[in-house]
Amino acid sequence: MARKKVVLVIVEGSSDDTALGIGLSQVFDKDKVYIHIMHGDITTKNGINSANIVSKIGNVVRTYANSQHYKANDFKQIIHIVDTDGAFIPDEKIFGE
Repeated sequence: MARKKVVLVIVEGSSDDTALGIGLSQVFDKDKVYIHIMHGDITTKNGINSANIVSKIGNVVRTYANSQHYKANDFKQIIHIVDTDGAFIPDEKIFGE
């Protein structure tokens, strides 16, 4: 029997895991889905830009793979989900409760 492939889904926070985890596990029912929570948007961290984002995401994937003893061929797919909530809203348009 063939070993299940890993689908690594990189998200910003735990609410993304809650919202997407079960659905993605159903979509990839023949594979093992792992949701990796970044605790923030990696694309907006200091020092991250369009020239180095691919290598930074690659580092995240390598770190996960090494921690789980996975090789490149163990992965079926890597999905990085980002959103734009608040990304284009000027500070003066944000109101607290």
